[in-house]
This record gives sequence, C-alpha cells and structure tokens, in this order.
Amino acid sequence: LFEQTVQTMSKIKLNGRIYPISFNISASSLEDLNLPDILASIMNQYELSNNLVTIEITESTVVDKLSISLDVLTRMRIKGFGLSIDDFGTGYSSMKLLHQIPFTELKIDQQFVHNSSEDESARAILEFCSSLAKKLNLQIVAEGVESNDDWDSATSVGCDEIQGYYIAKPIRDVPFS
Repeated sequence: LFEQTVQTMSKIKLNGRIYPISFNISASSLEDLNLPDILASIMNQYELSNNLVTIEITESTVVDKLSISLDVLTRMRIKGFGLSIDDFGTGYSSMKLLHQIPFTELKIDQQFVHNSSEDESARAILEFCSSLAKKLNLQIVAEGVESNDDWDSATSVGCDEIQGYYIAKPIRDVPFS
C-alpha cells in the first residue's frame, strides 16, 4: 500500500508541486527494524524526498514493544520522515511518548476539537495540547473540524493544519492514470 501511494504521488504533480502525505503504520510494522530502510528505498525508487512523508502512529501502536518501536521510529526520523502522534490525548502514556520519541507533529483528537466552542472542557484541552505542541516545536493538526465554529476554535489556538468534514469528506476510489 505504501508503494502504491508513493507511485501515485510521483504521477500526480499539481502545478509542478508534489504534495506531502501522511501514512498510518501498524504495531506489527513497528517491530521490523528494516522498515525505515524499506520505506526510504521505495521513496528513492520514485525519486521522492523522505520529508514528503509523515508516519502517523497512535500511542497504542508503540506501547506494545516500546524499545523496538523507539528504535524504528528514531531511524525513521534520521532518514528524514516526519512522525506524528495521532489521536493525542486519548490514551494514558501520550506525555511519556512525547518525551521519548522524536515527533514532528501532534494531531489533536477530534473529541477535543469538535464543538470545542461550546464545551469548556474540550476547549481547555484543545488549548493545552496546542500550547504543549508549540513549546515542543511540533506542527499542530486539529482533527474532526466539522463546522465554522470548530475551524475558528482550532485556528484561534494556533493549529497549523485542519482535518475534517468541514474541509472535505474522505475521498475514495479516485482513479489516477
């Protein structure tokens, strides 16, 4: 799937620009010490820079075999891939992982973004996560933006990127030639 995605990236050049992607990695993939070399080889095959790819992981993905996962993720960063902690704030060890893993991006879970203009607790968590990410010099992505109010909340706390139905619904089965 990764190779198909990268192949499609190399074919689609909008106005001469190649757009970056994010790619979710499973727990079992993080047990393979060769994974960083394999992904870098695929990127090289299509003459694309590794910094065009952000690897997204959830904390539950890492926690199972922490020492091996840390090794693999560190190698990914050394090779230039971005690392994102997805669904931040929904687990128990997010802070520990932020301290141990060289993340480049923090994705704030939708439960703290959607309706945060009306839910004071969600708003407080959104503000905290954004502030923490800024102090750690991480890109901030708000998930679950479904309305103009959600957009305003996310942008007012400094989110760098927005995801959700307010922007676009997921695109499936798009034919590329």
